[in-house]
Order: sequence, then structure tokens, then C-alpha cells
Amino acid sequence: MSLYRNWASLTSIDLPWKRFVKESCGAPQAPFESFRSELNFTGEEAKTAYEEIISKESAVEPGKIINYNKKVVKPTIKSNQQSNSNIKVTANSILKAVEQQDVQFLKKHLNTENVNISDDFGWTPLMCAAYCGHLEIIKLLLKLGANRKAREKSGLTAAQLALKKNYLNIVALLRKKNYQEENWSVPMKVMTDLESCMAKHELGEEGIIDKMDEFYCTVCKATFKESSIKQHESSTLHIFNTKPKLPGAVYGISKLNKGYQMLLDSGWDEDSGLGPSGEGAKYPVKTVLKKDRKGIGLMDQQKKMLEFLECIEAKAGEILTDRQEVIALDRRRNENRVGLRAVQKDKNEKTWMAVGSLLIKFPKKTAEDLLTRDLKECDIGINKIRSDLKIKVNELRDLEHNPPVPGLMLQPLNRGEMDAFNQIVGKGL
Repeated sequence: MSLYRNWASLTSIDLPWKRFVKESCGAPQAPFESFRSELNFTGEEAKTAYEEIISKESAVEPGKIINYNKKVVKPTIKSNQQSNSNIKVTANSILKAVEQQDVQFLKKHLNTENVNISDDFGWTPLMCAAYCGHLEIIKLLLKLGANRKAREKSGLTAAQLALKKNYLNIVALLRKKNYQEENWSVPMKVMTDLESCMAKHELGEEGIIDKMDEFYCTVCKATFKESSIKQHESSTLHIFNTKPKLPGAVYGISKLNKGYQMLLDSGWDEDSGLGPSGEGAKYPVKTVLKKDRKGIGLMDQQKKMLEFLECIEAKAGEILTDRQEVIALDRRRNENRVGLRAVQKDKNEKTWMAVGSLLIKFPKKTAEDLLTRDLKECDIGINKIRSDLKIKVNELRDLEHNPPVPGLMLQPLNRGEMDAFNQIVGKGL
């Protein structure tokens, strides 16, 4: 059987060698001699060594290297061992190894003495493994005697951290008092209880699940169900409703003051108010420094004056607006009268009328009806505005402390009143 071309090339390969010469101008240069280099094994030996490596790769122990000459050589690892021994193992390095599931590193550097080592936040290797969900590392730590009751700075245990990530098998393992690795499995009842209590319960001390049942607080006078009794009693709402007393009242007066000493000698209680029954003011009225030369109540008078002037200005503005509206309606009424006379004098059957910006041709009778109706609406609007205007003028004069206008509220006599007046006057004559 012929050799494969790669194996055959190994026996006849020519490797170039580099020659390093010190740089110098005057140094004589020796003639370069080229030589042919050959490997110390043939193609058959290389093929056999390669096939052996492939077939026995899984059986090779770490640290052993198979040479092409079939000689087993153990590399020197003294320097590596010395460097590893010089490495200082810290809590952060151990927690990082737990996070990366580096079991070899943990078995090498963890022992019963440093298994409960913690970082600046109080996290132990067991907490980190529980939060990451590494069950095998947790078993290793429990064998070394890891403390499952330890708490980090926020007060959570390893079981509570695992419950946050919904690792129910780890929670059950941490709850088990006597752990044995052989044939260990999570009981189905424990898993069912954990799953049913996930949304309504939380882990308490030692990994025991505490129910958050609905309860009534007599201090707060309310019912709570989203927290436990212990959590509620430590809440701000509950503490505020208990109305705790301050350790001591501070009045800003020296206790060596003679008047203060006289009150204490007479039986006065510092925590109660003034007076025989202690219901008086507890603290004196705060003084306010006056920084201007204005008299007392001056600003209130100015405020009232401004409000009074604003009211007068608003009433006068309404009167002027009504007068302008009366003038506009009166001008419109005069224009309608002129148009009505022109339509009546026109002999044609149809006439042109301006409606806004449009010029429309209407029948003569229709045009007269439109103008007459508009005249009536103008008369009604003018009379209504004038009646309201009289009232507003009198109100303005009252605000200005002036007497009402004489004869302003007089109403004209109607036809019936005029007939009665004429009869009386005629009889009298």
C-alpha cells in the first residue's frame, strides 16, 4: 500500500533556517552554508502516531503528551503549582466561580473554613448558587457545611433568593433539614405546595413559608392582606398611627431659666400644654420680623380698593358696549326704512336686494315683508338693550356713591292710560 501524499511529503520536506548576523560594517561575513534538514521519523511512523492519538484521545490523561516517537513525557508543572499557590482566593473570585459553574476551582479552594465567606453585600457562595440555579454546586456547598440561614444585607436568605427566580427544587432542597445526596429528589407534595403558594406566600425565617392571610389592624382600623402582620407592624403607616411620643419636648428655652424652673417646681409636665388642665398651647406663637414701615391692615385696604375699582371699570365697560350696540341697531333700522320706501316707490314686480355680499332679485312683496320683519326685530332689540342700560347706569352710580339719574326709569303712558287721563282732565275742565 502506498503512502498518502501528505505522509510522503514529511520525509522529503526542506525547512529553511534563518541566520542572524550582528550588524557591523567591518565584520567579515562568513559564507552561508545551506544544509538539508530531515525529521527523525518516517511517514509511516507519523501516520501511526496520528491514528493512535485519534483513537485513544479519550484515554489520554491530562498532563501527558504523546510524542511522535511514542514516548510519554510528563510536563513539569512545578511552576504552575507554585503560581496557583501564590494566588490569593477572595470572596469575589469564589462567587465568580460559582456563577460560572467552575466546579474544579471550587473543589480546590473551598473548604469548611471558607465555605461561608461573604462579599461586601453579604452574599455567600450558597446564596449565589441558589440565585443562579446551580443545583450541583449547592449540593457541594451543603456537604462542606454551608449555612443556609445566613442573610445578606437586605435580609434575604438563600431560599428566598431561589424563590425569586422560581427555582422550586432548590427551595425544597434548602428547606430539607437532613440532606443526603443519595437518591435525593423533590417530593411531589412539596413541589405542589410551593407552586400553589408562589403568588400568595413568601419565605420567612429558616426557609419556612409564612401565609399572608387577611387580618384587621386595630391601630390603623383597616384590613390588610398584601403583607404579613410583622411587615405591617414595621411599616410607616402603622408607626404613624400609633402616635409615638417624642423623647423630649424642645421649647427653645434654657432649662436653667427661672420661669421654666418655677413651672417645673409647681408640677407642670413638660410633655403637656400650658394651663391647669394642660390643654393650652404647647409652643409659643412664632414671631414674624416686620421689614417695612406700613401700618397694620394697610395692604388689606389697598386690596379692597383695587377690587372696588375693578368692579366699577367692569360695569362702565358693559354700559359702553350696550350703547355701541344700540347705535349699530339704530343705524340698521334707518337703512331698512330707506330701503322699504324705495321698494314701495318701485313699479317693477321684482327688485334687487343686497344680502351680505350677495345681490339677489326678490319679488316686490317678499322684499317688503323681509324689510318690515327686520324693522320689528331692530325695534325689539333696541328697547330691550335700553331697558337694561337704565338699570346698569343706576348700578354704576350706586357704586360711585352718586344719586340715580332723575327720570331715567320713567315709562311712557300707553293708549289706555292716555284715554283715562284725558277723561279726567276733560271732566275737571
